[in-house]
Order: sequence, then C-alpha cells, then structure tokens
Amino acid sequence: RRRFVRCAVNMGEQEDELRAARIRHGLKLSAGGLSVLAAVAILLIAAGVFDPKTLGPLIQTDRLGAHTLKQPGDVFIPLSAPWASAAAPNRFSVRLKAAYQEGELDSGFGLALGDGSSRLVVALSPLGYVTVQRDGGDDPPTYLLPWQTWPHVRPGPAENELWLDVDNGNDGRTDVTAWINRELLWRGELDKVPDGLSLWLDTYGAAVTVDFRSLEWFAAP
Repeated sequence: RRRFVRCAVNMGEQEDELRAARIRHGLKLSAGGLSVLAAVAILLIAAGVFDPKTLGPLIQTDRLGAHTLKQPGDVFIPLSAPWASAAAPNRFSVRLKAAYQEGELDSGFGLALGDGSSRLVVALSPLGYVTVQRDGGDDPPTYLLPWQTWPHVRPGPAENELWLDVDNGNDGRTDVTAWINRELLWRGELDKVPDGLSLWLDTYGAAVTVDFRSLEWFAAP
C-alpha cells in the first residue's frame, strides 16, 4: 500500500511538472508571437503604411528658402501653384517642411489657404503651439483652433511638416484637412472654393527667421 501511495504521488508530481512545462512552453510561444507582431508593426510604421495619403501623385517640389520678419505682426508670402487658376484641380494636397532658424521664439509659421479677403491659416510655433484661424484682411482673425500646445509639434529648430488636403465639392464648398507631422490636427469646411496659397510668418516680438525648406504639390491628373 505504501508503494502504491508513493507511486501515485510520483505520478501526480509528474503530471504537475508536465502541466507546468506545457504552460511555460505556451507562454514562450505567446511571447514569441507578440515579438513578431511588434516587429512587423514597427516595420509597417517605418515604411509609412499607416501615414495619410495625398490627394494625387507628386507634381512639383519648390525650394523656398529662409524668410525673415523684422517687426511684430504677420506677413503672407504668395506661392505659385503648378497649374493655371482656370485649370485648378478639384482635389489636391500641399506638404510644407519648415523649421525655425533664429530670433523670436514667440512666433509662428505655416500655410494660408485663400486670397486677401478671406484666408484659412494653419500654423505652428517653435514653442510647441498650433493654431487654425480665419483671416479676414483688416478684421481681427477668427480662431477655429486658438493657439494651444500640441504634443506632435517638434519645438525649437527641429523640422516640422505641415500638410493640407483640399477637396472642392460640386456645391461650392471645400473640405480641408490639416496634418502636422502626419498626425491629424483639424478638419473643417470652407463656404467657398479658396483661391491661392501663401506662406504665413508671424512674430509677437523681435525679428524671426524661418527656413521654408520645401513645398510639395500633389494632385490627380
């Protein structure tokens, strides 16, 4: 009887050890599978699979260079589109890469969509702030997104990417989507088709210089 009890205990211990070994093996397989999935996700992110898509292929790249604003206020720097105004596409994207270079940190830079009487300004600051505003010429701007911190802005002299998607509908209205560093910042609607695109530069104090490194234009043929 003692021998039987001893055998039963040994068999129970072996079953426990076997069960524990199976659990350890399953955990190793699970950990390995998660590592593979994480590696695949990192590769896909690095390849830009999850990035927003432009509204058409690349048409033109402009090298704009540095611009300096010497006194408080803002300035609009008109840009030349790679198409005639009469043949403007209904859907297009513009992608600006720019960086604060020197001077006043309490400043901003970005893109302005529209003409002198009505512009939509999307901008960021080297202090880490962003804004979306309507500029009506002589009237004070209307803030759709007041100046506020945003975690995806790269502060100081780091390069930032500002991207606008413009989709002109058949009803005379225009959908605009703004991205900063491939992260969605704002989406809204304009009550008329915008005419023109400008760089926007602003300072609230001393002179500021911003390097507008490149502007890419995208549109479907």
